[in-house]
Formats: sequence, structure tokens, C-alpha cells
Amino acid sequence: MRVDLDDLKSIDFDLNTCDVRIQKSSTNPYVEYTNLYRDDYSYEVKTKFKDGNLKLSSDIKGKELYMKNKIQIVRIFLPKNKSIESIKGRVGAGDIKISDLNCKDMDLKLESGNISFNKSKITGSVSNDVGSILFKNSEIKDTNLKTRVGNIILKDSKLKADQNLENENGDIEISTKDSIKSFNINAKLNVGNFVLGNVSYRNILDGYSTGKDKNKSLNMKTKIGDILINKGEGSVMKDEDFVTSPNENSNDLSTPLDTDSNINKENDNTKNN
Repeated sequence: MRVDLDDLKSIDFDLNTCDVRIQKSSTNPYVEYTNLYRDDYSYEVKTKFKDGNLKLSSDIKGKELYMKNKIQIVRIFLPKNKSIESIKGRVGAGDIKISDLNCKDMDLKLESGNISFNKSKITGSVSNDVGSILFKNSEIKDTNLKTRVGNIILKDSKLKADQNLENENGDIEISTKDSIKSFNINAKLNVGNFVLGNVSYRNILDGYSTGKDKNKSLNMKTKIGDILINKGEGSVMKDEDFVTSPNENSNDLSTPLDTDSNINKENDNTKNN
């Protein structure tokens, strides 16, 4: 099914099990989607378009369908050289892939699956309960990115203003075109490594903070996982130097063991002697 869109200003969708694709159109903006049918059951998409505002929702008759190797797909084709004022969306299960999008106000939620952005400019919030969030070759400003289980990856992207990144179990990996020195950085993790340029810290339970006079901030938090920011920026690391963050409940300020470093061998030999 295809619906042509005369002028697209905002997008609002609430979908159950579905893959969503948002991409630039080579012609005029439109939306297309597949409907699934089996016996007396149907899984359709309801569309409403008025005054430039597109609304999509799942319309399920009977029980939600499961068909092997089949999943409903919704594709939204954007107008060329024009930004979208707002996107508000929720998907129960599926992958969301977005490219060539310029959105000033985003509120995107996924319960299970992966979310990816490519060549996009985003302001707003993106959350994923189980799955990853990936930005590639993009620009983000004043964003809140959050997962419960999954990685948050910003690759070759421009970061403007303040960014808040948080997950419970997973890595936060940032590769930005900006220098580390251009950010106020606040980070906290319980179990894992914190790599800032060419220096790595282990288990920064009490947090890490640097800079207060910059125009933009990076606030990151994870319980279990690594936080990596522009790994290798500065002097090239031959062997990673792991520096522990002091534990307020312990007097042990020694460098922690790492199974992949030569430090392990030295510490093991010391213990054996």
C-alpha cells in the first residue's frame, strides 16, 4: 500500500511488530507499507495524513500474526532538502533504520530491536529497551540516548551542545570529529573500562569529571560495560595504561588486573613469589 504525501511536516507512529525505514525520496514524499493476512486474522497499518502531519498505527484483528521470515515493513520517504519539524514514534519489536533525516524534535522509543541513523541531524531523545543505538556520519544536538541492554555507538559524528548517554548493560562508544578537549566530560561506570583518548581507567565507581568551561558536555553512565571516547586520540597507545579510580571503601589504589595486558603477568608473578 502506498500513500502520497503532499507536504510532510511531522510524523507520529505507534506500531507493534514492524520494521521501520525512514529515508530520503528521489521524487515526492510518500509512505508505503505491507499488510499481513492469515485465515481470519489481519495485521494492517492505519494511516492518517492532514495538514502535513502523518500518523501511523497498527490495526490488529484477532491475534498478532507471526509468519516465519515475514515481518511488516513501513517505509517513509522524506522530501528532499527539507527538515521534519518533529517525529514521535514507538515500535514494539523490529529494527528502525533512518538516513538523510533532519529533525528538530525527536522522541523515538523501541522495545526490542536495533535503531540506526546515517547522515542525519537529530535533536531530541532516542531510547531502546533491548538492542543497540547507532549514529553514523551524523550530527546530534541536545540528545538523550538510553538503552537498558545494548550498546550506544556514535561513529564519525558531530556532537553539538549537550549529550546524555546512559545504559544499564552495554558499551558506550564515541568516535567524534571533535577533540576531547572541546567537551565537559562526566562519566560513571560500575564494571568496565573508561577510555579517554589514549588513557584507560578501570571501574570509575566514583565517577570521572573534567572541564567546566566548555560550550558542550558529554554525560555518560553505564552499570556494566565500557565507555570509549575517541580511543587513541593523542599519543598512540602501544600498551594500554589502565589507571584505577580510587574506591572510597578501600585503601587499595593499585593498578587493576587486565587479562589482555602485560600487567597481569607481572602481578601474577608477584603473587606466586
